[in-house]
Amino acid sequence: MMRLWLSKNSAASLREQLGTQLTLGVISGDLKPGEKLPSVRELARRYEIHSNTVSAAYRDVEGRGWLEVRKGSGVYVRDLREPTTGKSSLDELIEGFLAETRARGFSAGEVRAGLAQVLGAAPVRRVMLIEPEPELGEILAAELRGQIALPVTAGVPNGFNEAAAVALMSRRHLLPPGVPHHFLRMRSVPEYLQGQTRPAPDALIGVASSSPEILRRIRTILAAAGLDPEALEFRDARETGWRRGLSTCQFVITDVVTAPRLPAKCVARVFRVLSDASLAELGRFLELVTDQKVS
Repeated sequence: MMRLWLSKNSAASLREQLGTQLTLGVISGDLKPGEKLPSVRELARRYEIHSNTVSAAYRDVEGRGWLEVRKGSGVYVRDLREPTTGKSSLDELIEGFLAETRARGFSAGEVRAGLAQVLGAAPVRRVMLIEPEPELGEILAAELRGQIALPVTAGVPNGFNEAAAVALMSRRHLLPPGVPHHFLRMRSVPEYLQGQTRPAPDALIGVASSSPEILRRIRTILAAAGLDPEALEFRDARETGWRRGLSTCQFVITDVVTAPRLPAKCVARVFRVLSDASLAELGRFLELVTDQKVS
């Protein structure tokens, strides 16, 4: 079981903190498919919280499709690799095929050329990011553009000609059938906290982003780190006057899109959404479906 950080002094409820960290654990891969989670009573005892809080958080995460309750057995991480319908999973077959080609020593170029010859498929020349929240989509696209050379477009697609679709694991239901696609994973809470220097107790910390989703996640992560809620100044970059007073903060936690818009005197700590491992996986995927240099 991954480590959890819970703060009883945070503006985010314990239920929200627990649910968000469990969700991030599944999305990031810290919690493995099929892994059994502690019982409600055990988790409540371990973190000295009410069992109703744990039960409610488990229900929240189960309702979002990340966990499954097996009657008489316990709570398990849902295996997202399992088909969601009764039909055979084409994705599983493709993943097995690619694993076999790697095991036999074939290069990505050789596999791509062979598939193109058999299927007559055009190589991918652009990446379409599927994300319903416009602000988060812009931030994810900016992170991807910093890692790959292919053009990246975010938002609602108007066509997938010569395009591969990518989306966060939580948006997997939005990916269209029959289009080359890849799921992206967010950083886990331990990844965010690793190597970070704890600020002084009296330091004022700013948090600024145009994405409601990122503001919510940062709030939960800072609560997990045990920072005093009174020392945190949250700003929605979509609002007028959001920059006012940020220069008095010791530093400002922000995203790659908002960082250049901060006041000149601000020290920015950029909060990156996508995990390094996920970006590496995306690079390997793109090597198979494009005939261009991707990174």
